[in-house]
Amino acid sequence: MSKEVGGLGVRRLKEFNIALLAKWCWRCLVDREGLWFKVLVSRYGDERGRPRGGGRMGSAWWREIVKIREGIGVEVGGCFEDNISKRLSNGLNTYFWSDCWVGTMPLMERFRRLFDLLVHQNMTVGAMHTLDWGEDGEAWRWRRRLFAWEEDLVVEIRNLLSIISLQDSETDVWLW
Repeated sequence: MSKEVGGLGVRRLKEFNIALLAKWCWRCLVDREGLWFKVLVSRYGDERGRPRGGGRMGSAWWREIVKIREGIGVEVGGCFEDNISKRLSNGLNTYFWSDCWVGTMPLMERFRRLFDLLVHQNMTVGAMHTLDWGEDGEAWRWRRRLFAWEEDLVVEIRNLLSIISLQDSETDVWLW
């Protein structure tokens, strides 16, 4: 028997384990009403629709799932969240800043400065749209007055959002 074969005859045991842990990452995204998700949130807290990492207080199992989610120690495939995206419909299940729903990275990474200055950091796309993300929309409430170069970033993000239209009749879906 080869060293790469597990006790149940599973070849490439490390990759198999990563795949099983990644499935839990996936379940954290798509089944937010499940009992196990509610248990994780009650134990570790909620951060933008996802259970927090838990740090040293987290179980070994949960720390490994967080590592997979964040791509820590994963040689192949990179970060779990780099390989998923959201198909937007009504925007009610998609977090505006932290979910990857427009472009190839979350808006909080692309527009970090704006995110840091914004009052509404933990809102869904649907809620931001309702507040109005147009030029004078209520979605753009800042902790302080913006500098000119920061206002240029607002113009850039508003131009990016100008092509977005929400579909009220359908819900958002994660894609792998």
